[in-house]
Amino acid sequence: MATDNNSPQLPSNGFQSPGVRRVWWWILATVASVILLGAVPMDIRIPRPDSADEDHPKEDALFSHTSHSSFKCYSCHPSIFPTAKVTFTHDDMDEGQYCGSCHNDRTAFSPDAPGVSCTTCHQKD
Repeated sequence: MATDNNSPQLPSNGFQSPGVRRVWWWILATVASVILLGAVPMDIRIPRPDSADEDHPKEDALFSHTSHSSFKCYSCHPSIFPTAKVTFTHDDMDEGQYCGSCHNDRTAFSPDAPGVSCTTCHQKD
C-alpha cells in the first residue's frame, strides 16, 4: 500500500499535540474541581446570643461540617442557614428554625432528647 507523503503526520509523542494537551488540561481541571468542591469546610462556632441568660451554657455551639457531610451543601445553604454569621436561640430551634429544622426528634436528635447534654453542641475551645 502506497503512503501519501503530503498527508499530515501525527507527532511521535501524542502529548505534543495541542489538542491532546488541551484535553489533558481539561481532565486535570475537572478532577481538581471535583476534589475542591467535595472538600468539607472547617468546623464553625455559632456565637451565643447576647440575650442568652445565665442558665444556658457560656460556650458557643460548635457546628461540625464533617459530621454533616452526608448532606449536600444546598440542603442547608442558603435556605436554612445564610452564608452570613447568625446567632439564634433554643427558642428559635424549638420553632423549627436553624438547627431545629432537622434536630427535632424526627429527622435528627433534638436538644431535649435522652442522652443529649449541653456539651453535645456547646464545647470549649
